[in-house]
Amino acid sequence: MKNTTQLPILASLLVFTLLGMEISVAQPAIDPDFAALDTNGDGLISWPEYAAKHPVSGRLNPA
Repeated sequence: MKNTTQLPILASLLVFTLLGMEISVAQPAIDPDFAALDTNGDGLISWPEYAAKHPVSGRLNPA
């Protein structure tokens, strides 16, 4: 007979871990500098968005 008593525990841990990751990713950025740079509200800062706010930054555009 196989020991399957740990399967529900492992499955529930996996579900809670995945839900926790989703919640942490879904939280909006609260940094005002980030909010100012994220002009289209997608949660990411692209090089064109950064360059529009900082035209002379001293950094190279990798694109």
